[in-house]
Amino acid sequence: ASEAPPGARPKEFDYTAFNAFLAKYLKGGLIDYAALKKDGGKDLDAIVQAMGRFPYRGMFVKEARVAFLINAHNALAIQQALMAYPPARPDSGPKEIPGFFDKTTHPLDGGKFTLDQIETELLAAISPREPRFHLALCRAAIGAPPLRGHAFTADSLGLQLENLSTLYA
Repeated sequence: ASEAPPGARPKEFDYTAFNAFLAKYLKGGLIDYAALKKDGGKDLDAIVQAMGRFPYRGMFVKEARVAFLINAHNALAIQQALMAYPPARPDSGPKEIPGFFDKTTHPLDGGKFTLDQIETELLAAISPREPRFHLALCRAAIGAPPLRGHAFTADSLGLQLENLSTLYA
């Protein structure tokens, strides 16, 4: 992933590696955690580290910041679920992992945030009362909406969110 030089305002994060990751491990809207665990998760670790360092708050375009936060949330949720894989029971999910959404923090642009804070504070600060975000965010659970096969982007964000909302209308 590319990083902007100091003082520069980045246009958008480079999602090439994240898209390749999704193409490799996403099967029918679900992450193949067994394959990901077998491979060691190094690709995902590199993506999460690059996202953590990326100065997303400096992006001029609101949609680019929103897309970045959705993608970062999803990558972080997948990484966190991978750390807990395999689950204690086949039907258990992230809600049964203490602190999964509300205690474990992740570095993002100089701060540390939980998955809940990314959704309810960072995304809400950019675009309050946007219910479609909930459909776009990875919950790492069987009953959750399926993940998209590619990253959200500034140019396509409105259409991507609209497509999700029509799936669940």
